[in-house]
Amino acid sequence: DSSSNKYVINTVPHKSKDLPPKCLCQIPERFSIAMTDNDWVKRNTIIWHKPNSMPQSVKDRFTVDFEYFYFFTKNKNYYFEQQFEEYSKSMNRWGGQKLKADGQSMWDDGTGQSTYRQRDMRPNDEGKNKRTIWSINTEPYKEAHFAVFPENLILTPIKACCPKDGIVFDPFAGSGTTLLVAEKLGRQWVGIELSSKYIKLAQKRIKIETQQMKLY
Repeated sequence: DSSSNKYVINTVPHKSKDLPPKCLCQIPERFSIAMTDNDWVKRNTIIWHKPNSMPQSVKDRFTVDFEYFYFFTKNKNYYFEQQFEEYSKSMNRWGGQKLKADGQSMWDDGTGQSTYRQRDMRPNDEGKNKRTIWSINTEPYKEAHFAVFPENLILTPIKACCPKDGIVFDPFAGSGTTLLVAEKLGRQWVGIELSSKYIKLAQKRIKIETQQMKLY
């Protein structure tokens, strides 16, 4: 949402000749520090966990199954719509009932005794405030020969960071996933892409998907 100077930035590792052999480049960390050095306000580090990540042919380190998302703002006053996720069953219910907003839950266990557990209070029916580890499967897109992130990955950032009358801006549009999700969510959008091939691919993809939406 450019009107409030707010962005969610995804980073992936690169290579460097200035590091010891086998050393991680730490591009995400360096990028994050560079952003704050340039007066951006870092609000979150989000982990995209990939449950179906591809195996890696390595034997001397752990397989990487995640990528970073960084949530930055330009100032302390910015648009944000709180997002929720479901409580886990073990936390959501106790004694067969939802816990009350007053922080007390009393129940008879058949022995004539009552129990009180304030720490189990779950007052919000919408769920708990969304966490920063998002487990979302990767999704292939047959017409694109590069890594395309899944639509579900961009749903939350758009819902949280762009109002319904706002504009979603993607300066690296690629196959148009971000633009497509923005269209589905009823947001206006602007995309920039260097490759004319991928511009045509994105245009075709968005046109087909939106036509199918109208059929429903």
